[in-house]
Amino acid sequence: MAFFNWKGIFIVGLSLILNSNSFSQGYNSVVISEIMVDPTPVVGLPAIEYTELYNRSGQALSLKNWKLVIGTRTAVFPDSVIQPEEYVLLCNKVNAASFNGFGKIIPLSTFSLPNTAGTISLYRPGNNLVFSVSYESSWWSSDKRAGGYAIEMIDSDNPCGEQNNWKVSEDPLGGTRRK
Repeated sequence: MAFFNWKGIFIVGLSLILNSNSFSQGYNSVVISEIMVDPTPVVGLPAIEYTELYNRSGQALSLKNWKLVIGTRTAVFPDSVIQPEEYVLLCNKVNAASFNGFGKIIPLSTFSLPNTAGTISLYRPGNNLVFSVSYESSWWSSDKRAGGYAIEMIDSDNPCGEQNNWKVSEDPLGGTRRK
């Protein structure tokens, strides 16, 4: 005679659901996929610093009260959502209109990137680190170091690849334009 423990099945099912939701906002679920630290001289994009996020979690995520920390400066995200496999641009709110037509934009009240080296970290509420990257000017090839080119993550499935997982954008605009 088969015996089913519905209570046990319910607990296991609930545990799987809770764990998948925890994963969706876990470490590297959202990554910084592109960084434009020195937009001048302009190659084709607006002369504005930005970074791009990519949601690799497979679930829509509310970014409300997430934080972007750049060096010692912290910006808190407004009420916004990033869909699965969606890219969003982050920039200073005073410059956000310049990126109309370049995809989804989340304007932040504080946003400034150091040109030569810096660390950008993304935290969800509760100060839980989601992603962090430290870059240096040597990540740009010498012919692109003067400005106008973004660096892009090569493989979002290998977000811990450090410098080997980043390259200078090959897009004619100097950075990837997504719609």
